[in-house]
Amino acid sequence: MKRLIFLPFLTLISLTFLFPQDDYIKRIEEFRKEKDKRFATSDFSPLSPIAHFHFDIGSPLIISVSESEVKEGEYREAHHIIKFSWEDKKLILEFIKGEKELMIDGNPVSGRTELKPGAKIRFCHYAMVYSVQTEKIARIMVYDVNSEAKKNFKGLNYFPVNSAYRVKAKLIKNPKFEEIKILTYQNILKTFVRYGFLEFEINGVKCRLSAFKMPESLESKELFVPFKDKTSGVETYVAGRFMDIEEGEDGCIIDFNMAYNPMCAYNPHWNCPLPPKENELPLRIEAGEKIYKKEE
Repeated sequence: MKRLIFLPFLTLISLTFLFPQDDYIKRIEEFRKEKDKRFATSDFSPLSPIAHFHFDIGSPLIISVSESEVKEGEYREAHHIIKFSWEDKKLILEFIKGEKELMIDGNPVSGRTELKPGAKIRFCHYAMVYSVQTEKIARIMVYDVNSEAKKNFKGLNYFPVNSAYRVKAKLIKNPKFEEIKILTYQNILKTFVRYGFLEFEINGVKCRLSAFKMPESLESKELFVPFKDKTSGVETYVAGRFMDIEEGEDGCIIDFNMAYNPMCAYNPHWNCPLPPKENELPLRIEAGEKIYKKEE
């Protein structure tokens, strides 16, 4: 899975063995500041979705856009009406009413336009992203570029960096590579491959976490590890946290200082996988990101 922090995370892990502890801490703190900046300034900030629309692949979607609202359906009073339809399994965008020119991935386009998964759309004070959620479900996420959540954002919250929570793990590959369905925040089942198991010891406790990959990304070195621990619902997000871990030749480095919240911790329009029961750790992980405190 391609998420917000994977490449910087790998860079920081490698720096662990190249620089003194003070330099490592400094680089994590700099990374956290840069992440705060993206949250506060990006048109596609995780804080700023105002609507999302799931629709069946192959079925059309019509949304109506006014100055203060975006909703499904065709409404006469709307300033803009946008239709998403399918042709040969390709998603096509066209305006039924209103704006005729918009930006897609930074380029101006007009008329009927094909959208590829991940396409970023800008018009007026709105931004949209098209994504494929499952083999049967697509999604249009709508952002308010001028959202109050971004304006009021004061930064994310973290435990202090603690090297005791950076450990080496043994990766035991799953010989079956079976596909499993993981429930998401919005009650959708997403398909993952249980790629293997990470065994490690932390604070004297032997632990084991399942590591996953997307079915289409088995050749990737990125492991997706959602987990919960005894801080979940107390200092950290109640639904758990995520880690992105690089598959190594002789094991993996797990750095809980880089554990981060799923997007649904910031905004209810996100659709995040929930950590399976097997990934609930029996101890407190006092490292990484804490609960996001929304500024009113």
